[in-house]
Amino acid sequence: MNKKITGILELDAVIDALNNKHKDKYANGIISLGPGQQSVPRVPTGSISLDCGIGGGVPVGRIVEVYGVESSGKTTCALNIVKSIQAHSETLWPGVKRYALIVDLEHSISGDFLKSIGVDMENLLWIKPNTAEEAFQSMMDLTKTGHISVMLLDSIDAAQSEAQLKKEIGENEMGGISKILSRTLREYSKVCDNTGTLAIFINQIRANPSPYSSPITTPGGNALKFYSSLRLQTLALKPSANTANAGEMRIKVIKNKVSCPKFDEIKFDIVYGQGPDPFADLMACAKNLGLIQFAGSSVKTKLTGKMEPLCSGGKAGLIAKLRAEPALFTQLAELCMTTASQFTVPVEEAEEEEPDEPAVVV
Repeated sequence: MNKKITGILELDAVIDALNNKHKDKYANGIISLGPGQQSVPRVPTGSISLDCGIGGGVPVGRIVEVYGVESSGKTTCALNIVKSIQAHSETLWPGVKRYALIVDLEHSISGDFLKSIGVDMENLLWIKPNTAEEAFQSMMDLTKTGHISVMLLDSIDAAQSEAQLKKEIGENEMGGISKILSRTLREYSKVCDNTGTLAIFINQIRANPSPYSSPITTPGGNALKFYSSLRLQTLALKPSANTANAGEMRIKVIKNKVSCPKFDEIKFDIVYGQGPDPFADLMACAKNLGLIQFAGSSVKTKLTGKMEPLCSGGKAGLIAKLRAEPALFTQLAELCMTTASQFTVPVEEAEEEEPDEPAVVV
């Protein structure tokens, strides 16, 4: 007997036949009505401002591209997402042992840096391939096992094909990496969705000489742009006004297929070599959402629905109070997430921002 899905006998018969045909591969069937589709699971990024700006965190089982100018916090941001996924692994996949995978094509990451960020080294796989083919095949095979929670590739521009490796310096190969990446992502995007693996690709930027399009472009062709559910552009760091040994990270959400746009630009402080400062980050996020106000040295919050005095001492006083009262920190963070989920700014499609310093043309 056919399941009643649409109420139309002929249509339900075809849907039921297709679901039965593919039930071994897809446990829940390949066709369902919109209301039956579950929302994409999210994982915190390590920054409450970034979580609010992209709709609740990074989407599990999707592809994310992080790109921008040099020393703009790309790797630090990505590694904090890796740390967060490791911390939430048991919740997302109960009873299943999962590892984070780092594909270090640049051969530049050190174990000490990973430890300073807080990455769990006991549950980490780390490979340093020499060619693009070796890198993409390794990440494909490992992800297909279903025991990879997050894959981080750093970076696309460092990918060198075997054909390029055999050439002399100065000899060029047109579109080598673009073709490999395009073929890889056709399959890898489906593998990530089926296994629930989050894939993060770090990319660099180059100046685009064409006067008819964006002044910057990213290496590796257009495939990654299309297959990414989330594209984040990191802008040049600025010195932080709130935190010592930190910079103000600025991120533009160029593409987001899993949430409505929230903010044109997301700003938060990151401590060099560690990641976002949670207290300064929460303060900035709450201020942007209109949940706190500063009047001289007095601080007011909207925790109860209306603005009421919270503490004195300005920004320093608020940060000190958040440090001393974890319950207040949690309450304000939850209020930020709730407020941001109801906050939508009508924006046009985001444009890539030209870097503060001209990039090198290759």
